[in-house]
Amino acid sequence: MSYTKFKKTVLANAKYSCEVPGHEDELADQCHHFLKQSTYPEYREDPDNGMACSGACHAEIERRQRTGEDWLSMYPAARYGKMLRKAGLWPGSPSS
Repeated sequence: MSYTKFKKTVLANAKYSCEVPGHEDELADQCHHFLKQSTYPEYREDPDNGMACSGACHAEIERRQRTGEDWLSMYPAARYGKMLRKAGLWPGSPSS
């Protein structure tokens, strides 16, 4: 899958609505990777590792990550739990 297809899939799955809790009425035109692409390149194009978000929300998530602030509250809990289990990073998952 190409990055373009990954992004289209993530946005379409979210019906082009921002997935940040409380911002669902905003148009999503960007994707955020839960697991960093540089650290987990094998999940770079996995739609489960992407979240649809508005430009403003995407910028805020990345700002919080850079400054060490809580950014998980901006990410749908069911989505990151699924990705952590898939990557074997969830406590008790086969690879952890």
